[in-house]
Amino acid sequence: KAIHYDFDWKELYYTDPVENKKYAFLTDSENNRVLDMWYGDLGPGEQRLQWAKFPAPPATSSKVAVYIPKFAPFEDTPVSQ
Repeated sequence: KAIHYDFDWKELYYTDPVENKKYAFLTDSENNRVLDMWYGDLGPGEQRLQWAKFPAPPATSSKVAVYIPKFAPFEDTPVSQ
């Protein structure tokens, strides 16, 4: 049985708990999203690779929380400079 996956773009972001700020994915000079996100019907055994580019967190941040639509947050994700 296929699984349907869709989302709202505003649900894709990360937060920086040190600065208490939310960061959205990057866009280019023509406002195109710098990512490859898929939505639709995923058949049995199918997999999809998805990625998104985000701005770097401030140098004061050592961990962020990543939010991907329909998934539990990836909290305390380590970052390095």
